Order: sequence, then structure tokens, then C-alpha cells
Amino acid sequence: MLRYLRLLIISLCLTISLVPVHAQSPNILSTSLNSSNIPKHEKLEATLDLTAIYQNPYDYRQVHIQAVFESPSSQRIQVDGFYREGYDLTNPQTGAISPNAQDGSLVRLAPHEVGNWRVKFMLKEQNGVDSTEWHSFQCTHSIRKGYIRTGTGSYLRFDNGDPYIGIGHNIAWPNTNP
Repeated sequence: MLRYLRLLIISLCLTISLVPVHAQSPNILSTSLNSSNIPKHEKLEATLDLTAIYQNPYDYRQVHIQAVFESPSSQRIQVDGFYREGYDLTNPQTGAISPNAQDGSLVRLAPHEVGNWRVKFMLKEQNGVDSTEWHSFQCTHSIRKGYIRTGTGSYLRFDNGDPYIGIGHNIAWPNTNP
């Protein structure tokens, strides 16, 4: 009887160890935007709270966060998310830092068009894919000129059309240039 009980326990343990264990699929638990009203050319920052299995949060092959933004004119823009480790500057003289609890996954965009925008977030990793519903935010007018881009000829211009004239000191080697 004892021998039969031992064989039963061993076979039961072997059977349980052969049952496949399904890994948890990734989930976007929540998302939050830094504001629902973002001035044109200013930073929209979305924070994502998620569950996913990865060893390196910076490796897109292990965990990939992406957002699809839709502008008021229906232009779609895909933006990759990233992982940020939070640190505080503890000593400005030495540059010493210490970790804080601000770690997390973020997506950033500076909207370039005034109006109602929509955004949808996606998470992909080895065990599957998850996505959110569409969220919306309003892009309002701003005094910002926008990014600097090439203009006609060899001139640079801001997004609003104003010329960019880079004026400054050109001191490449101040101590060694005679």
C-alpha cells in the first residue's frame, strides 16, 4: 500500500510538472495625460501603467510601447514610447543623483495643429499585445514659434514661417586660438 501511494504521488507530481504554464499577457492598466489642454508645440506627456514580462525595459524586442496620434486634419502619427528611470539631483556641485519612485513608461508629443486630437496606446511583448481605446485632448493656440526647419534656399525658418537667425559667439577654442 505504501509503495502504491509513493508511485501515485510521484506520477501526480510528474503530471503537474508537464502541464504547460501560460504566461500572463501584457496589459495596459491605465494611462494619464499631463493635461487635457496642450498649447501648440508644447509637450504632451502620457504616463502608462502596465504589466509586461521583460528583462530590459529599454529593449524594443522585449517590450514595445507605441502610440498612434490622430490630428484634427486626420493625419496619423506613430510615436514610440520609452522607459524612464526617475532620479533626483542630490548634489548640484558633484552631479550626484539618487533614484526616486518616478520610474515608468512614457510617450511624448508636441502637437503641431490646433484642435481636437485623439491618441491610442499599444503594448507588445513576447506573450501578446494590448491596446487602449481612443483618448482625446485639445491643442490650443500658443505663442511658441515651433521647430526650426529648412526654408527656401539656405535659410532656416520656424514652423510658423518666421525666419531663424542664429546669432551667437563663435568661440571654438578660446584658450588655444591666437
